Amino acid sequence: MKKLLSLSLVLLMAATLFSGCSSGSAAPAAEGTTPASNTSSPVSIETDGGSDPLFVGFSTWSLSFTFYTEMSAAFQSECEARGIRYVCTDSKGDIETQLNDCVDLLNKDVDVLIIASHFGESLGEAFELAEKKGIPIFMVDTNQGPEGYNFVCKTGTVNYDATYIAGTYLAYFFLEQGMDTINAVNVTSAGSVAQERTKGYMAGLQDHGITVNVLNEYWSSSRAEGMSVAEDALMMYSNIDIFLCITAQSGLGTYDACAAAKRDVYIIGMDGIAEERQYIDSGTNYIASTIQYPGDMVINALDLIEEYLEGREFEPNSYVETPSGVYTRDGEYKADAVMALIAD
Repeated sequence: MKKLLSLSLVLLMAATLFSGCSSGSAAPAAEGTTPASNTSSPVSIETDGGSDPLFVGFSTWSLSFTFYTEMSAAFQSECEARGIRYVCTDSKGDIETQLNDCVDLLNKDVDVLIIASHFGESLGEAFELAEKKGIPIFMVDTNQGPEGYNFVCKTGTVNYDATYIAGTYLAYFFLEQGMDTINAVNVTSAGSVAQERTKGYMAGLQDHGITVNVLNEYWSSSRAEGMSVAEDALMMYSNIDIFLCITAQSGLGTYDACAAAKRDVYIIGMDGIAEERQYIDSGTNYIASTIQYPGDMVINALDLIEEYLEGREFEPNSYVETPSGVYTRDGEYKADAVMALIAD
C-alpha cells in the first residue's frame, strides 16, 4: 500500500537520519546525525507500520554555479534541522543526466521530489513515473514542467521578473546620466530560463524610458565562454554601452575581456556572488548584479511541502514567489525599493 502523505509531528528520539549530496546520478544517502534537542520535532509521514522520517529527493541543475551550491547547502541544513531524510544530486548542467537523476530518485521511493532545472519542460519521463508512483513534485526556480503533467507548487523568482527589476534599475542608472538610448550586447544562452532573463532586462529598460539598440546576442554557459564572446563583441563594436549578462559566470568572463581590452563598457551580471560584489563595490565598469535568493527559495519549498502533507490544497502548478533584488554601487535594493527609485 502506498504511503499516506500526511504530516505527523513525533517526539524527538535518538534516531539515525540520512543525508548527502552526490554529483551525477543519485547515490545512497550517507548517514547523518539526529537533530539537536532545540530543533522542532522531526517531520515524518504515516505508513502502515507507524511513522518514518520524511524522505525528500532534490535534483539540482549544476553545482558549478554558486546559485545552486547555496541552494543545496540551505536544503541540506534545513533537512538536518527538521529531521528530514534526504538525498540530492548534481546534474552538471546536462538535461539527460538530470532526467536520469530524477528517475533514480523516484525509484528510491522518495516521498517528495524537488527539482531545480533550466529545462523542466524536458523531464516528461520523470513526471510520468512520479504520477504512476503517486509521488508529488515541487519545483524550485524552474520556469515550467513538461506539457501534460502537473507539479504541486513552484517556488522561486520568475526569471523574467528578476531581470525586469534589474532592467528597471538600469533605466534609473542611465537616465541619471542623461542617457535615454543605449547600445547593448546580450550575453545569454538557448534555454528558456536564459531567454526569459534576457527579455526581462529589455522590458525593464524599455518600460522606463530607455530605447535599447541590441547590437548582437551571444551565447555563453561559462566564464571562459563569456570572455570569448565578449572579446568578439569588443572587436566588432566600438559603441557598446552595456553587456546584459544572465549569469555571474558570463558577467565575470565579460569583465575579464573588458579589462584585457582596457574598455570600460558597463556590465550587469546575475546572482550577486562575492567576486561580482567586489568589482561593483570597487567602482569598476561592473555596475550591478541581479540577485535571487536561492537559499530562501528551497526553504520556502520545504515549508510548502510540510503544508501540503498537513493537508493544504494547492491548485495544480501553483506558484509562490521569493522576491528578487539588485546589487549596485549604492548597495542592495529589493524589488520595491527599485520601483521607488524609478518613480521619484
